[in-house]
Amino acid sequence: MSTISQRVTAALDQAEDAHSTTQARSALAEYEAHRTAYYKDNLLVALSLTVGDDQAMDLLRMKPPQKGLVWCCSAIGWVTPQERADHRWDAYSDMD
Repeated sequence: MSTISQRVTAALDQAEDAHSTTQARSALAEYEAHRTAYYKDNLLVALSLTVGDDQAMDLLRMKPPQKGLVWCCSAIGWVTPQERADHRWDAYSDMD
């Protein structure tokens, strides 16, 4: 088990939301199996919903290049929180 997996598993053991914890554990298993940017993005999103953006980035050892930026996805990278919200809205708004 990698260091990231150990850190994430320990954090998830402390989390209280069973549904989001289950999703995050599934995303961790997929990331461990494939280790690609796509699966790391999925893991970050799942962790953010479970433990918050700051702790999720810390668990994955991701550091923004400047204060106030957050990770959106591997397609556009580091952005402001508003840009991330806009991008995700654009990406998912047509899904029913």
